[in-house]
Amino acid sequence: MIMMRNLVLFFLLTISFLTASAQFKSAFMRAEGFTCALCSNVVYKALEKLPFIDSVSPDVEHASFLIHFREGAQADPDAIRKAVEVAGFSVGELKMIARFNNVVASPGKPLEYEGIRIHFFGNGETGLDGERTLTFMDKGFVTLKEFKRTATGDRAACLQSGRASRCPEGKGLDPNARIYHVSL
Repeated sequence: MIMMRNLVLFFLLTISFLTASAQFKSAFMRAEGFTCALCSNVVYKALEKLPFIDSVSPDVEHASFLIHFREGAQADPDAIRKAVEVAGFSVGELKMIARFNNVVASPGKPLEYEGIRIHFFGNGETGLDGERTLTFMDKGFVTLKEFKRTATGDRAACLQSGRASRCPEGKGLDPNARIYHVSL
């Protein structure tokens, strides 16, 4: 009887762990500054070196990449951006696919997801369930034109730095804590 109870407890803990361990599955990234097909190869090689990336599929014609993350690895948007910048280019767009399980995203309150803090803006309170595409809006993840369009008012400093100290929604957090701003 005790063995059966322990087995059931182990099974329930395993199931709850698996459902609680959300993970980014993939991303779409468009680079800026390409002048030829060789540029795509340089970025491809830079992305391929990142330890959390499983595979990269380039689309040379559109200067974009479909990125698949390693199972169980924590994706790092800043590492993607830095790899592209070290290769001599910039990120024009970054969209990451996340799987949610009945999560409520509230304006003004960052949400912890896969070890990073994300703040949804442009939306009211939103229920998230299933796979959703998150578009990163911080400086360095969008074109300069798009950044200037979205970084207005009190959001400008926050989107510029991505640090809690510069964000109204960062109250109560470590001032150096990273907050990514996303839209759905």
